[in-house]
Amino acid sequence: MGDVHPDEFGSQPIPRVVQEKLDQLRLYGCNQLISWSKLGCIAYVTPDGTGVETRHIMCNPKDGKWILTEGYPVHHVARAHDGQQIAHISWNAMGTELAIIDIFGRVSFSAVYMSVNVLQCYQAQFTDPEDDLGGLAGFWWMNTDKQYAVFRPAVNDEKGWRYPAVQQKNLPPYHPQSKTACLGLTRGGTLKLYYQGDQNRFFESTQELEGCMSLEDLYSHASFSSDKDNTVILAAYTLSKKLRIYRISIDWNMLPQANPQQLSVPPSNVRLIVKRLKVENLASPAEVSNMDMSKAFLTHLEVMPPTFSGPNVHQYFPTTILAIYSVMNMLTPSSVIVRWVLRETQGSLHPSFDQLGVRRGSVSTPNTKEFELHRIPEDLLIDNVIIGVTHLQYCVDIKFACIDGSVQTRDRSNLKLFTPHPNNYHECSANVVFNMVHAGFDFPAPAPGDIYTGLSLSPNGTVMVVSLPDGSIKMIPMEYQRGPLDPKMNFANFTAATAAFAHIHASGCNNMVNNDDVLMVIRPLRSDFFNKVLITEVHKALSLKMDFTPETPNERLFRNPVLQRSLSLQTSIYNEGENAPMRLEAKLAWIFLHLRIASLGFGTTINTLQRGEELKIESIHPLLGISRWSMDLIAFIVDDIFQLARSVGDRVNDREYVRSIAVKTNSPAIFVLLCSGTRVLTRYNSRGLRQTENTTAAHINAQQTLLHMGTQAEQNHLQILRSLKAIFDASPVRLLQFEKMIGEVSTACSAAYHTLTEVERLTCEREIFINNDIPIVLGPAVEKLLRDAQALMKSEMDLANLYFHDLSWLGLDDDIKSIAARRSRKLDSIRKTEIAEGRPLRQCTRCCSVTEDFTTSRQMSNWLVSLQRMCFCGSLWMVKN
Repeated sequence: MGDVHPDEFGSQPIPRVVQEKLDQLRLYGCNQLISWSKLGCIAYVTPDGTGVETRHIMCNPKDGKWILTEGYPVHHVARAHDGQQIAHISWNAMGTELAIIDIFGRVSFSAVYMSVNVLQCYQAQFTDPEDDLGGLAGFWWMNTDKQYAVFRPAVNDEKGWRYPAVQQKNLPPYHPQSKTACLGLTRGGTLKLYYQGDQNRFFESTQELEGCMSLEDLYSHASFSSDKDNTVILAAYTLSKKLRIYRISIDWNMLPQANPQQLSVPPSNVRLIVKRLKVENLASPAEVSNMDMSKAFLTHLEVMPPTFSGPNVHQYFPTTILAIYSVMNMLTPSSVIVRWVLRETQGSLHPSFDQLGVRRGSVSTPNTKEFELHRIPEDLLIDNVIIGVTHLQYCVDIKFACIDGSVQTRDRSNLKLFTPHPNNYHECSANVVFNMVHAGFDFPAPAPGDIYTGLSLSPNGTVMVVSLPDGSIKMIPMEYQRGPLDPKMNFANFTAATAAFAHIHASGCNNMVNNDDVLMVIRPLRSDFFNKVLITEVHKALSLKMDFTPETPNERLFRNPVLQRSLSLQTSIYNEGENAPMRLEAKLAWIFLHLRIASLGFGTTINTLQRGEELKIESIHPLLGISRWSMDLIAFIVDDIFQLARSVGDRVNDREYVRSIAVKTNSPAIFVLLCSGTRVLTRYNSRGLRQTENTTAAHINAQQTLLHMGTQAEQNHLQILRSLKAIFDASPVRLLQFEKMIGEVSTACSAAYHTLTEVERLTCEREIFINNDIPIVLGPAVEKLLRDAQALMKSEMDLANLYFHDLSWLGLDDDIKSIAARRSRKLDSIRKTEIAEGRPLRQCTRCCSVTEDFTTSRQMSNWLVSLQRMCFCGSLWMVKN
C-alpha cells in the first residue's frame, strides 16, 4: 500500500478540531482558507469566517532577520458578501489577483497593485441568490499566455554544477486579451466562466453539465486543468461516488488577432461547450484487510496537467487525476491516495457503419479521438490527515501537507517519497540534486499533539504558514537535517546544499516568483565561505554574464531582472541590520543597484534632450536627488581611492597587498572601478550629469528675467534649475576630472581583457564582484589608477574641500557617526531626497529601503512610475504605518 507512518492519535478519541476539519474537507471541494501567492502575499480567512486578512514576510531593518508581519485587513469583503461565511480563497497564477468565495458560491476579486499589504477590491460578487446548490465544488484560475522555465535536476560533473533548464509555454486556453479568467463548478452542476473585461470588471458565462435527478447527483469536489489541445479537463465527484471526466471548450466569439493587446472590445456572448469523456462509477480506494474502505470519503481532488517537465528531458506525464480519501486505520484517521491517468487513444468506427450507405470512392474509416481512464493499481496509504496539496516545479514534485504540520514531498510519476536522508529510491547523491528535500532540507518534525487547521506553502515550498485552532498564524521555515553544514566535515553535502539554493533561486528568478522565503532559510547557514560559494552558484544557475567591458550600456544592464535579483541576493545575505556596518560585498552590490536607478533617470533626460523636447518640471525635479547622489558618489570614489593610495604607499604594484588593504578598510571604490558593470554605469551617469549640468546652465542663462517677470510656474521652474546648478557647483570633484580618470581605467581594463577568452573574462569579473579579488591581469590597471590617476587628480583639486564634504548620507561609511546618521534620517531610496516627518511611506520587504508614498494622480516621470510597483532590488513595497 505504500509508506506507512507512525500513528499520531493511537487509540485516543479523535480530537474535535480534527473531526471538524475532516467534515469540512468532505463536504466541500472549495475549502482553502489560507493561501500564499507567487508574489509573496499570504491571504487567510479571519477566525470569525467573514473577513480576509493578508500578511507577508519581511526583513527586520533593525537586525536583518526575517519575520512574519501583522495582519492587514482586505477591505469591503464583508460588504461584498453580505457578511456570509467565506468558504475559499485562491490566488491567480501570477499572484496578483485574489478570488474570495463565500458558501453560496458568490465571488469577489481583489488585486495587489502598488503594495503587498494593500489589496484593492475591484469587483463585488455577482447577484446570485443565497442558494446552497450555488456553493462551488471546484474553482480554478486559467493560465495566461506566457512561457516559464523548468529547471531539471542540478548535476555535478568535472566542470562543477550545471543547472539545465528548458522553456515551456503554459497550456491554453487563454483569455484572448491576455487578461485573467477562471472557472468554477457549483454543487448543482452549473459550470461558470468568470472573465475579465474593460475597467477590470468580470463577466460571467454559464453552462449546465448534467441534470441533477437526485441528491446523489450533486457534486462535492471538482478540479480543472488545461489540456494540450486548447481545452480544459474537468474532474467532478458526486455524492454517489461517481467520478465524471469532462472536456470543456471555450468559444470566445472573437476574431483572432496577431497581437492580443490590440483587441479593444472585450469578448461577449462567450459560450462554454462541454463534452463528457468518461465516468468511473465507483471511485473509491481498493479494499485492504483490516480496513473498511466502504466508509472512506473524498477530501481532495486534483487534476494535474500533461507535461514534459520530468527530471528527464523527454519524460512525458499524461493528464493525471489524483484523489485523496480519508479512512480510519486502527482508530486513526488516515489518508489514501488514488490515481487515474487519462490517455488519448485513436479509435475508428465499426466496419458495419460502412454498409449504411453508398460511399463514393474508396475512403477509409475515419479515426476518432477516444479516451481511456486508466486507474493506477497501487494506492498509497499515509497514516495522517492530509489537509493540503501543492504542486512544485510545474507539477513535477507534489507536496502533501498534513494536519500535524508535517509535509511530504513526492515524485509525481510514482509518488515515491523524497527524504533529506538516503533511501532506496532517491539516493542522496552528491552529484545530483532534484530539490531542497533531496539536498537535506525539510521542515522540523512536528511536536506531539500539534494540530493545524490550515497550512500553506511559500512560492518555493521552503516556508509554511499554519493556522492554529485558536485562529492565530505561525510561520515555520525549512531546516537542514544532516547536522552542521560544514565544508570541512562533508564538502559534498555542503556543495549540494548551495546547489539546491542556486537551483530554486534561479527557478524563482526566471518565473517571477518571490524568493524571500529562500532567503529566510539561507540566513541561519551563512558564513563568508558559504556566501561566496552560494553567490557563485547563483551566477552559474542564472547564466549571468557580468562582463560588460566590450559594450555600451544596454538593456542587459538597465532592465535585467535576473541581474537585479542576483544583486539583491548578494546585498541581502550580508545584511546585519541598520546598526551594523555594511559588508564590502554588500556595498558593491548596493552601489550597483543604485547606479541602475540613476541611469534610468539620466537616460530619460538624455533621450528627451536628444529628441529636442523641453524638459518639464516633473522630469527635472527628480533629477535633484539623483544628481546630488551621483556627484557625491563620485566624490566618495575619489576620496576612497586617495585613502587607499596613501595606505598602500609605494606598493602600488603589489595587487595582493592592495587588495588586503581595501578589504581591511572595507573600501569599495577600487572594486567599483574594476568591475565592468559598475564602471560602465558610472561612466554613463557621468555623461548624464555633464549633459544635465550644461543644459541647466543654458536654461538659466536664457531665463534670467523670469524670476521677476514670468508666471509662478516659470519661476518655480527656474528655482529648480538653480537648485540643480548649486549641486554641481558645491561638488568637490569636477566631472571632467573624474571622467578622465575613469576613462583611463576603462582603457587599461579593456587592454588587459583583450587577450582573454569570454570565459576567462567572466571568471575575472566574478573574482572582483563576489570574492573582492584583484585578478592578475588587472594588476597594471590598478597600479595606473593608484599612481598616475591619483597624482593627476591630486594636482587639480582641493583636497580639503573633499575631506570636509559630508558623504555620510550615502550610507557607505562605517564610522559610528555615519551609522547614526543613517538611522536618524529617512532617505527616499529612489529620489535620493530626505523625507519629511509625517509623510506616508512605503518600505521594501527585502532591502528595507523606503520611498515616499505618492498618490498615483501626481505627475511623475516614466522612470519613477516604473519603480512604483516593485523596489529597485526586485522585491515588493509595503505601506508603512
